[in-house]
Amino acid sequence: MQNRRRERISAAGRGRLKAQFNEVKTAFQTASYLSNTPRQNKQPPRRLRRVYRPEATHAVSHA
Repeated sequence: MQNRRRERISAAGRGRLKAQFNEVKTAFQTASYLSNTPRQNKQPPRRLRRVYRPEATHAVSHA
């Protein structure tokens, strides 16, 4: 059944599908790369964490 369905797709359609699949593949690759990076790269160090909170930014504190 799957083989018959594959034959029905035209050459142009196959190219389009391949391009779509490549986009999805690269998206998954970047996602897996991000999830595999060590935790300290994703999270700011303890003493810097204060800076990243929007409440603690200069503009908000002096508003």
